[in-house]
Amino acid sequence: MKINEYIQVKEDLDIVEFFEICEKRDVDIEYVEKCDVSELTGWTDQIDDILHDEKYGFFKEFDKHLYSTGFYEWREIPSHNFWLWKWMSQTILEDGLMYPFSFCCIDSFKYNEDEWNDLIHPGSNTEDKDNFGWTNVWREEGKKSYTLHPGTGRIVSAIFAGITHVPALIFSKKSHNITHGGIKIKNLDDLKINILDKITNKGFENTQLKIQIEWDEEFYSIDNPFELIKFNILLRNGDYHYLCWEWDSFNQYSLISKNSIPFKIYIGNCKTDYEYQECCKRILDSHIKHPKDGIQVFDGLNELGEKTHKIFNYDHNRKLDFYVLSKEETQNQFIVTFERFDGLRYEIPKKNNFKGFCLYTDSQMKWTRSVWEMFLYGNTNKAWSKYNDKIVFFNCEHSSWKYTNKPLKEHTGLLPKVYYEL
Repeated sequence: MKINEYIQVKEDLDIVEFFEICEKRDVDIEYVEKCDVSELTGWTDQIDDILHDEKYGFFKEFDKHLYSTGFYEWREIPSHNFWLWKWMSQTILEDGLMYPFSFCCIDSFKYNEDEWNDLIHPGSNTEDKDNFGWTNVWREEGKKSYTLHPGTGRIVSAIFAGITHVPALIFSKKSHNITHGGIKIKNLDDLKINILDKITNKGFENTQLKIQIEWDEEFYSIDNPFELIKFNILLRNGDYHYLCWEWDSFNQYSLISKNSIPFKIYIGNCKTDYEYQECCKRILDSHIKHPKDGIQVFDGLNELGEKTHKIFNYDHNRKLDFYVLSKEETQNQFIVTFERFDGLRYEIPKKNNFKGFCLYTDSQMKWTRSVWEMFLYGNTNKAWSKYNDKIVFFNCEHSSWKYTNKPLKEHTGLLPKVYYEL
């Protein structure tokens, strides 16, 4: 079934019949155009994985693909990895969330404690069993429980980019009287008018990807303990992993990233030395846990003329300590260097020897988040990324800087507004 030129319904889903089944199963569907993600807790703990996942976060992945042999080698790693998060975060930032998430929601207090434990942890009351993707799994009066799949990588990328409200289809039991202040979706006409007719293929114009509505097979089963059913709205007719691979060169990005260490941070608009030092301190303080093995800062030259570095570590009591590393100890470590800068921003790539990525920041920026997050918003095809000129992430190796001080719009990426706190 084809809804319009962008949207189709999978063959095994009769969308009209779906709404009839919802009536029989006491299922309520609500569309919330701007759902507060703070209600949808349970996925924010995955945000740290973007930088720190032990195998596939930025600190492990950033130079791994210097000599990658191709897509199928990379495709063997799990779908949630730095490269996919990078692609999703940037496309969401530039094109928005083009279709809603599909959540299931229940009120845990509609069940007694034993019933609830059996529903969330089938066959066991132990708390270490798989909770089947539900959040807020502990019964608490007035607290709703949610599950989301597919879409966890997408919502984590959106939250990481500072998006606080997302479009959501919420499937719940009518008897639970759950409402999020949205629009009730009772039939296909409601679905078309409020959601489907507003969807376009923005950002995917030149791909084979289409929006597809399909059963959520995890919920469409006779033995589903919650008797909930839902459908998902997804990008299909193509491998989105390949689209991510094709979108930006992993090899080239790994090379530019490797050329960025030590990571140079230029600090401007410093009226006093104190403002400069305080900005450096705020950036270091944002590294209480980023990266896990500490944050290094270029410290000067020793008596032999060799570069020395301080590494700042925080213990569990959040106390600052540091020591000087030898040249050998700095191998494969993540290092930042600071420089007070009073020139014009477009001079920075040349000052950085047209090498690697680097960062410009106004001295007044708060920097409550890690500067290494900037690497999520770089792109080999972009000369710089910014929301405004207060913070600019430069790709100094982009060819634009050799002939212009004002890159074209298509060579300009975006940074989330969330970093621009004064």
